Amino acid sequence: MGAGLFAPGAASTQTTMKTAELWDVGSDSPLSRTGSFGSDMRGVILAHGNEGEASKQAFLNLTSGGQQDIVNFLRMQTIQGKVGEGSGAIILRTHRLSGAARNIPLDGGFKASFSVDASGKPTWGTGSLSYSYARTGLNFVSTAITDVVVSGPMTAVTGTGTVNGTPGYRFTATFLDNGGSGNGGSGTFGMTILRPDGTTYYSADPQRITGGALTVSTP
Repeated sequence: MGAGLFAPGAASTQTTMKTAELWDVGSDSPLSRTGSFGSDMRGVILAHGNEGEASKQAFLNLTSGGQQDIVNFLRMQTIQGKVGEGSGAIILRTHRLSGAARNIPLDGGFKASFSVDASGKPTWGTGSLSYSYARTGLNFVSTAITDVVVSGPMTAVTGTGTVNGTPGYRFTATFLDNGGSGNGGSGTFGMTILRPDGTTYYSADPQRITGGALTVSTP
């Protein structure tokens, strides 16, 4: 599997090792014989070489979401009481937040318009989000969706994007569904945008949707 996975003190001429099964790898830490990876599953995958090189390259050729699916699968290999493979695993569902709407995020009566079509689950996501606010001339367009997290009626979408064409910003959009998305303010929407240095560029607490609709679904 390559020298990066040999235990400390292994002979320099050693070329083979007995590998452990993947059973219970999701609850085993630190990972690998070296112990240097802690619980970093992705780091262990990328440390493979020799006969494991092809598998490592196949992993690298996946999309970020595909790579995360592999890591999630390995994380779920837990054996309660060492009886049966995969018992106790929790498979997170993919959620989608989509639609277009508007609200008044701050005082002054100026409206913000936003549209979103993002799918994913914690640690990965795909899709897009745009947000514009006439009062400040803000025009935000996402470049990547990091994850989509649903907790009860709340959905949070995070990612990166551009502000008026300048890249490097990060955002968190929060939607609270209070009983069915539709016209007439059936939910609230908030937006926070951080500069590349991590300071806050724009922040609007969730405010009632005054037109349009956002919908949460499980594709």
